[in-house]
Amino acid sequence: MLVFATYFDYFSGEKQGFGQWILPANYLGLGNPERNARPIPGAEPWKRNIWVGAPGDYPFIGPYNSLDPEVMRWHIRCAKAAGIDGFLLYVLEWEERKPQGNPQIRQLLDLAAQEGNFRIGFIDHYTSWGTVLFEPTKFLKKARVVKKLSPGIKEPILSFKTEGSLLFRKPLQKDPIRRSDTPSSQDNLNKSIGLGKDRIAEMLNLYKAHPAYLRINGKPVIGIPFIDENITAPQFEDLIQGIKTRLHPPEDLYVLAIVVQVYNFVDLNHFPSTYLSLKPNRPWAEIGVDCYTSWTPNGVVEASYATKLITYKNYVADAKKFRKDTMVPMMPGFNDDDWRPGSNPAKTLDRAWGENWRQQIRAAIQARSDFILIQAWNEWHEGSQIEPSVSYYDIYHNPYAYLYLRILAEELGRTWETPSTPPLESVDSLMRPFLQVVQPKPQPQPPSQPSPGLFEFPAVSLPHQIGRAEPDGWSATVGQDNPKKYLCYGPYTAGIPVGIHRALFSLMIDNNRASNSVVVTLDVRDATTRKILGKKDVRRRDFRTPFQYQDFEVPFRNSAGHQLEFRTLWHGSAWIKQSKVTIL
Repeated sequence: MLVFATYFDYFSGEKQGFGQWILPANYLGLGNPERNARPIPGAEPWKRNIWVGAPGDYPFIGPYNSLDPEVMRWHIRCAKAAGIDGFLLYVLEWEERKPQGNPQIRQLLDLAAQEGNFRIGFIDHYTSWGTVLFEPTKFLKKARVVKKLSPGIKEPILSFKTEGSLLFRKPLQKDPIRRSDTPSSQDNLNKSIGLGKDRIAEMLNLYKAHPAYLRINGKPVIGIPFIDENITAPQFEDLIQGIKTRLHPPEDLYVLAIVVQVYNFVDLNHFPSTYLSLKPNRPWAEIGVDCYTSWTPNGVVEASYATKLITYKNYVADAKKFRKDTMVPMMPGFNDDDWRPGSNPAKTLDRAWGENWRQQIRAAIQARSDFILIQAWNEWHEGSQIEPSVSYYDIYHNPYAYLYLRILAEELGRTWETPSTPPLESVDSLMRPFLQVVQPKPQPQPPSQPSPGLFEFPAVSLPHQIGRAEPDGWSATVGQDNPKKYLCYGPYTAGIPVGIHRALFSLMIDNNRASNSVVVTLDVRDATTRKILGKKDVRRRDFRTPFQYQDFEVPFRNSAGHQLEFRTLWHGSAWIKQSKVTIL
C-alpha cells in the first residue's frame, strides 16, 4: 500500500509578510468579516499574534516560508519517517507563478530526489475552480438515490467539502467572483476543458521527466479535481485525451480523478455501491481514469470503526468491479469555523487525540486499499493538517508535536524515528530560543494490559524449509527456491505468557512496484492444538520501500503451556529476506 499526502507550498514567512498564515475570514466573500484574523489568546513568547487555522493550532517551527528549501527538506524527511511515499502538490495560481518559473515546484522535486525514495505528483487545483457551487444533497436528489439510503442517512458518509467554484479564473469570465446560485454555462465549461488541456499538459511537459516525479505503473500521475457538476463522462474523457495528445514525448498517464458524479461517497453499509455503477453514471467507468478518490472526507472521521471498515471495504470492492485502483481518502480532523463559520458545508470534526486518525488507517489497511490519500499534510486553514504542531496531545494528554506522523508509522508497521529539525535560520525567529521547550519528548504510553514481556527470535535461529543464511537474516530467491515452502517456522516455544499478543515479522523485499500478488503468508500456529491463532497475507505493495526491513503484525491470543511457532510461507513470486520475529 502506497501512502500520499496532499501538500501546499504557498505559505510565506517573516520576510514575505506571513502570507496565507493570516487568511481572512471573509476570503472569497465567505465567513464573518468580524472574525478576521483573530488574535490567538495566550502569553507564549514564541507564538505570534496571528491566526493560522483552528483554535490552538500552530506550526511546530512557527509560521514558515514554503520557499525555504530546509523547510521543504524537513517536511519530506518527516513524511518519509511516517511511511508516506510522496506528496501530491496542489498546483495553485499556475499562470501567475509561471513567469517566475515556479521555483518552489522545481525545488520540491529536486529535494525529493536528493532525499531518495520520495515522489512528487501534481493535483491541478485550477480545475477545481469550476462554475457552480455543488451541494452533495442536491446530487443525491438528482441521482434519485435518496430512497435507497437507510432512514437517517441524508448525506454521504464521506461528504465533499465542495466550495467548488466561487472563484472562476479570469480567462473564463470578466467577473472573477461567481456566486453559488449562478447556473453554470456550457460555454464556460467548454472553455475550462480547453484551458485545462493546455495548462495540465504544460505542467507535465515541464516536470514529468524529473526523476522524483510520481509514476504509477510507469505512468506519470496527474490529479484532476471536478470542474463542474454538469460535466459529462465524454467531456471528462475529452479533457484527458486532450492532455495526452499535448505531451512531449507522447506517453500514457495515470489519471487520479476527483469527480463529484462518481465518488460522492455514501455510507456503503447502507448503500453498497459507489455512484460509479449507477445509471447514468456507468459511462464514467470507461473514460480512461485509473483511480477515483474524494476530497475532504468529512463524514468518515467521526464514524464508528465498523462504519469506516465496511465503507472502505465496499468502496474497494466496487472500484475493483470496474478495474479501478482504490485510493482511500482520510484526515485526522476538520475545523474551519474561524473563516467559514457553521456546519455548511462542513462541520467541525474532533481529532479525539489521534484515535479517529488511527482507526481510519487501520480500516484502510484491513480493506486492502491500493493507496491512502491524506488530506492534508499542511492545510492549516481547515484544521486537517498532520505536519508537526505544538497543539497535539495524545490520548494520555501528553503533548507530542509528531503525534499523527508517529501514529501513521505505527499502523504501517514502522518504527518512528523523529527527524532533526530544520536549521535555526529556517525556523521562525520567535520560536528559535524555545524550539526544544515546545518539543516535549514522547511520553511512554501505559500498556492496555499487563506487559507480556518481549521475546525475539532471529530468523537464522529458526528452522527453514528453503533459503539461505545472510549476515542479517534468511532469504529466499525466485527461481532458486521452491515456492509454497516455509522460509522460517518454529521455534515451538512454550514461554509466551497467556493473553493477547502481537507477532512482528521483520521482512524485506527487493521490488515493491511490480505485480501486487501475495508474496508471503504469515501465521502464528499453536503446535499443541494445531490451530492457527493469527494469519496475514502480505502483498508486494504492502512494503513501503525496497531493501528496507518492515514489521508486519499478526495479533494472536495464547493459551497456557502451549507450544507456538511463527511461520513465514513463501509463495515464490519475490525475493524475500526475514530478519526476526518479535513477540509483544
